[in-house]
Amino acid sequence: MKMKIVSLTVLLIVVLFVLAACSNEKPQGAPEPPKINLLSKTDAKKFILEHLDLPEDRATEVRLLPELVRPNSFIDEIASKERYNNRNYNWFFFIDEAPGAVFPHTVKYGFLDPETQKIETVNRRNLPTINGEAIWETPAAYLDNADVIYTTVREGDYASTLTLPSLAKGYLDRDETPALVDRNTDRIGNDDAVRRYAILLSNRSSAFMDTFYKENLEAMAEALKRCGYQVPEYLADGHSETRKPYIDLAKETGYGLYQLRHFVRNHDDHNDRDEEILIYLTGDFGLEKSSRGDKAYVKLDFGYAGEKADRKVNKRFYGKDLADIISSLESNHIGLVVDGSHADGFLSDFKYMRRMKTLIASCESGEYAYTHLVEAADNGAVADPHRRIHGENGTEFTSSFAKGLNEIAKTASGKGVPINTLLSAGYRAALENDLSAIAGVTHPVAISKISKENDS
Repeated sequence: MKMKIVSLTVLLIVVLFVLAACSNEKPQGAPEPPKINLLSKTDAKKFILEHLDLPEDRATEVRLLPELVRPNSFIDEIASKERYNNRNYNWFFFIDEAPGAVFPHTVKYGFLDPETQKIETVNRRNLPTINGEAIWETPAAYLDNADVIYTTVREGDYASTLTLPSLAKGYLDRDETPALVDRNTDRIGNDDAVRRYAILLSNRSSAFMDTFYKENLEAMAEALKRCGYQVPEYLADGHSETRKPYIDLAKETGYGLYQLRHFVRNHDDHNDRDEEILIYLTGDFGLEKSSRGDKAYVKLDFGYAGEKADRKVNKRFYGKDLADIISSLESNHIGLVVDGSHADGFLSDFKYMRRMKTLIASCESGEYAYTHLVEAADNGAVADPHRRIHGENGTEFTSSFAKGLNEIAKTASGKGVPINTLLSAGYRAALENDLSAIAGVTHPVAISKISKENDS
């Protein structure tokens, strides 16, 4: 009996040993366990840089959030309906492919799963929010390099600023940049104009970009006043007493379009022909591509079918729409200055408008406009001629243009600066001080019909 108990005990031990050995064997087809556990930002940064194919010869910057994004968080794109539902813990990184350019522009959202080490990227156009909260709420937060893990746009002494990495072949020779108007045709500007007006237009954008556009509008308003132009102020909305020196075209009720039409009705009389009128537009532009040519448009917050209600309702305000509204202005000299991405694509509908004498755009269609956050080019070798320490703000183009207006205002007579002289001074100053133009990243456009009319 004793021998049987011992035998059973030994048998039981053997069986348990065999079962234990089998349980340690990896089942056929089972996934490999994670080689590393990406629970620290340092590990995540190293893994991302090792597995992403990042360019060294183009402007690129990668930012990694300091903490894991919690499960069931929503990552949205500003001014878009795109949403990413983060179901697990993830490291979130942001790839900016045009640092310093106005938004929207080409970016990527990236997600790294700390358990599987899987990286996923999606193409986007604007800054992200997490659960409705902006990650980089202000330009100062965006400029801070605390979250930056890879960059081609911060070099040497410019570590706290953005640079354009290299000069393009289109580098502008400032000495050969022609004046907008021949000196011999300056007389065509109405030196004896009784009234000079400037109407400033914009559209509401994200809180981040609104900072730059507001600075643009304020800089232009002050500079134009110094040059002897009347800059009308408008109610912010129909329920407010606050007045601003510009019209917001994007107002949901179309109130901004109403204000613009009202200005035109006050200047459509035959007696208004001795007026000079400058129209300035800055803001958030989109680009519509077609076989008939690219068209830039201002984004609206409401449905609009054009002034003649001759197209499908959408949330776009084209150059044709502005041309239709201002077509009844009686001024013999109207100038239009547009600053925003794809700005030249907004001008085509004005080229044959008889009273529109001068058209200026901050960049060509397909190019992004740049903010004042860029401070150097050619990897830091070329400094911005007009920097933040000199009072630069808003966008590169408008800040430089306003600088030219302020300079010409010093020589103005009591009657103010004739519009062609004013636009020529602003345009030349933009070419000389807009860093993105100096670097060949943008190519400002100017079209003047004065010389042609004078020759005829």
